Amino acid sequence: MNFIFSKKLNLSECLERFFAKAEADAILAPRTIQKYKEVAGMLIRILGDINIKKINEMTVIELKQKLNQRNLSASRKNHYLIMVKSALAQCEKEGVKVFDQAKVTKFTVPQKEVSYLTKEQLMILASAPSNKTITGLRMRAIIQSLISTGCRVSELLGLNKNQIDFETSVVVSIRTKGNRPHQIIFNPASQLAIQEYLEMRGDDNCEALFATINSNNGSRLQVNDLQRGLRNLGKKLGFNISVTPHLIARRSIATLMFKEGVPLGVIQKFLNHSSSQVTTKFYIGNLDFEEVKKHHKAIMDFGIESETRKAGDNI
Repeated sequence: MNFIFSKKLNLSECLERFFAKAEADAILAPRTIQKYKEVAGMLIRILGDINIKKINEMTVIELKQKLNQRNLSASRKNHYLIMVKSALAQCEKEGVKVFDQAKVTKFTVPQKEVSYLTKEQLMILASAPSNKTITGLRMRAIIQSLISTGCRVSELLGLNKNQIDFETSVVVSIRTKGNRPHQIIFNPASQLAIQEYLEMRGDDNCEALFATINSNNGSRLQVNDLQRGLRNLGKKLGFNISVTPHLIARRSIATLMFKEGVPLGVIQKFLNHSSSQVTTKFYIGNLDFEEVKKHHKAIMDFGIESETRKAGDNI
């Protein structure tokens, strides 16, 4: 395709085509695309709506200098560079000779310590809500479901009552971030909690598995409402960490599984990550040296007896 003498080589047009492709191929989640579109708009305000062929090494250097003048984290600054790389890559696929996007290097992001809840804290959290009220039973069911499924909060709250059949299977197939298919598992504890919640909730006109409390006219529970409820619950329990759905279902469970010896590939599959690097960098808490010693002893003890060592002295 020949865009050389066309406005289609303007940065805004190149990014529009990139986003159209990403949406059509479901490469990125809708929320991610929206976030990047906002960054793209700010990028154009910094660079201007320049011709993509005018982007070179100096353009990237000047962009980095301007970003360094702003109070932005390394991760946030990298979002701008990702947009530059994406626009260049899009034009390259279209046959336009542009600056090599591989030469657009990103800022180094400091490794953050991954916070998580211990197994004991998860047990306290799961049993804390009242089992006498509809809101308490709903919170119990949600926490148990987060622990069992490892779901993102939007995926869990997006489930409908008819998607779970306790008589035949408790494995539910859903579409996740990036539109990837994923199967989730409800363990016995989460099944029981959901059944108790639905029994008290009774018949209503809301199809959502987790609904607001409003007689027969309840609606799907929203992410913000759940986040606020969990945050308040964590404070009441005296936790020194902000309790979120993500902390429970993703970071804490991933770390717990890893410490219990679950292979990294299984954890990656459980979280439905496309890369194991994402799993280790953002979801598994830092292990202390005692963990290293424990696994070293289990693996490195080859059972070499003294008699074997004596035999070796004769070689």
